[in-house]
Amino acid sequence: MSYLSLPRIAFSGRFQSDVSTVNNDVRHYDNTSFQSRFQEPQASNQEMNGWWNPRGTGAFRLVNVAVCQSVLTPGDSGASDPATGLYLNAQIERTAAKMVDLDPQFQMGSALWGLRVALTDGKTEYMRGDYLAAPFRDLFFGRVNRLGGSGNASAKYTSVLENVEWSAAADQSPVLSALRAAALVNANRLSVNFMTFGYVGNSSSQSFTYGNLTGSIGTWEEGSPKKFVQGRRFAPVLSGGPFSNRSNIGFFDCEISNGAVSLDLSNALPLASTTGSMIDLGALHVAVLRDGDVISNGTITPGVTEDSSIPLAQIVDIGNIDYLDPDWLMSSAGIVDLILSDEARSLAETHPLALVTPEQSSITAEIRIRETMAGLFLRADTMEMRVDAQPAVRVAENTTVLATQYGKPVSNLPVVFALNTPESGQGNSGQTNPPNQFAPTAPTPDIGTPPDKVHFSPSGMTDANGEISVAFGFDDPGNPRGYIDGQIYKVNYSIDYSGVSDMPLFDQIVIHLRDAYVPPTNPDWTSDIAPILVQYGNLYPIMSHGLFSFSDEAVIKSHARIMAFALTRDLADPNHMPATRDLSEGKRQAILNWLGQFLTGDERTNLLAGAMSVPDFSAALANVPDTTPPIAMHSTRVGEIPEQVATGSDGKTKAVRDMLSARLNS
Repeated sequence: MSYLSLPRIAFSGRFQSDVSTVNNDVRHYDNTSFQSRFQEPQASNQEMNGWWNPRGTGAFRLVNVAVCQSVLTPGDSGASDPATGLYLNAQIERTAAKMVDLDPQFQMGSALWGLRVALTDGKTEYMRGDYLAAPFRDLFFGRVNRLGGSGNASAKYTSVLENVEWSAAADQSPVLSALRAAALVNANRLSVNFMTFGYVGNSSSQSFTYGNLTGSIGTWEEGSPKKFVQGRRFAPVLSGGPFSNRSNIGFFDCEISNGAVSLDLSNALPLASTTGSMIDLGALHVAVLRDGDVISNGTITPGVTEDSSIPLAQIVDIGNIDYLDPDWLMSSAGIVDLILSDEARSLAETHPLALVTPEQSSITAEIRIRETMAGLFLRADTMEMRVDAQPAVRVAENTTVLATQYGKPVSNLPVVFALNTPESGQGNSGQTNPPNQFAPTAPTPDIGTPPDKVHFSPSGMTDANGEISVAFGFDDPGNPRGYIDGQIYKVNYSIDYSGVSDMPLFDQIVIHLRDAYVPPTNPDWTSDIAPILVQYGNLYPIMSHGLFSFSDEAVIKSHARIMAFALTRDLADPNHMPATRDLSEGKRQAILNWLGQFLTGDERTNLLAGAMSVPDFSAALANVPDTTPPIAMHSTRVGEIPEQVATGSDGKTKAVRDMLSARLNS
């Protein structure tokens, strides 16, 4: 079950993401070479300064997001359901949520933190829930007419709403009543998805920091992944670039249940404009392929390949997708429900689905995109990990990777893991020094080094539930990046068969391994506290200019109470400091130890009672592999820098280009 499952509400509207961009360049983290102009807006492509929004607050907001469909059963438009037309409000009894990157040297998993949503008609609240923090996935650059820049890209945020609560008003809606019944027996959780596109990063535009959003809320079942759909996966053949196929169709999911197939095309089909109108690809039908794939001796042989033409007799047609209405995407959230015939339902148990276009001959059809080879799909539920290393002790962490075949967990599937090759040049503006006089002078650190600080088994087999529990062991990286804490490591994973489908570019497990740090009991401002707070003040001008200076010891002392309050908020709290969630617990504790000197007895007791203390790792932990894993590049093929990211200086475009360049030069 997922956000595609019925019952389901779909919604659309706008969003604001007021991200701060000083931290788009890792070299700005170097306190010794930081310049005040790095807090000013970009003056030119040469004089990048603090990029395009240095005073950003990090706030993420929903704007005029309303329910466009309330679907109880397949084929039900839900137009008469009272839930249709309700607003999805994200500022209920709290400040705005935050969107932040894991690290300036990995900006391709921006996550939403502290988001609480509520369904309301403006007076009455029907439902509310807390979004479990999750990063975007399935990034699709060049979706709008294959143009470059973040404004022409889209991505998905899939997670669960936790602590879901209902009011009596929900009884008025059959769809909300059914969602409530499902949530009550599944830990008060529902599945949720947001798809964002058309983001405006041009400060001269009236829509600056705003974009378009669609999404849905459906059922979630205990034991299901929280941050992706355990369903059927369509995967493009990435022959010309890492995001989509020849028809510019990207990765997407579907789910079969209750005698119907539900497809999420919100992030899949190419767009003609950033307002959501679609490019005409011709007639698109959903079908089941009669010719199945064969797995033999670790090799998959497809029955039918993408772009091939096959006789209509070799497919079972399920139905047509009416996607060319100019308002289709925003009125349906890109979700299509089609009822299955008995033949289609039976065949789909073991055969791939496809999007096909009937050809003029009326006897053949072109395969525009198809389900993954042999219906196999592999994904980690946790894409990003934040880990605090400890002195002289290996820290253990686990995560889980799930494998499915035609939507069902598959056991005894061989899976391999490898540490990604170290990369250079990640997370800077691309300026050279010389000849560019405006370039920051700090060196750009390498990531992924030293490789012998991350330990895990290089292979394994899925269990009866289709899962592999990956046991990691982490050693202190030893401050390899100098002026910025810790190191970024990427772990690649794939099915150990020949002929598997390409994976999305960023289907990796990305780890921010923080340096080991023992907090002093009596910290010193100059040596212990100032280096941390000055850096945050440099990187987030909205704090140091709009709140108070982070480099002035006397000012910090006078605001000790509010500082301690922010530092002791839960990681999921929108008021958590720092917003980037990149401060190690040891350094947090050091700051709190220092601030405690300037609080009254009651304030100290009340505010620091919830402080997160450093875990006690008093002995080496068992069952952690003592191995240095193999090193390999991600499995997605890259032949050249695609035109979609060849130019453009906005953060995400530059980050993708840096990563692709490192891969091509390795």
